Amino acid sequence: MGSSNTDSRGQTKHIEGQLTFLGAAQYTGVSTSSPQQLTSVPNSGIAAPSNARVALIQAEAQNIRWTGGTTLNFTLSSSVGMILSTAMDHLVYNAVVDESGDPQWGNFQFIGTIAGAIVNVQYFH
Repeated sequence: MGSSNTDSRGQTKHIEGQLTFLGAAQYTGVSTSSPQQLTSVPNSGIAAPSNARVALIQAEAQNIRWTGGTTLNFTLSSSVGMILSTAMDHLVYNAVVDESGDPQWGNFQFIGTIAGAIVNVQYFH
């Protein structure tokens, strides 16, 4: 177990030793018409490793829309879905796991809101 550092109010600032970095990916020229998944081959880096449990996801250049649900009652599009703004630092996404405990990274889908979006991802276990 790692140790926690807290500020003067008792709020956790940093947790050491909890996550192991597995790799990173960058998806450039993100489509505005067809959703992509973290299991797709990125322009650089690696697709979601099979043992990754957490991803830090960042939108660069343009906003993106995303969903992490296993079943959708809507079609993800450039105007429908959760927004990840370039003004946000990043999204922390915990992989949905199946009955055997394996992460299902294909459930996370993303699409550009306008042309030119870039998605940066770091994977952890």
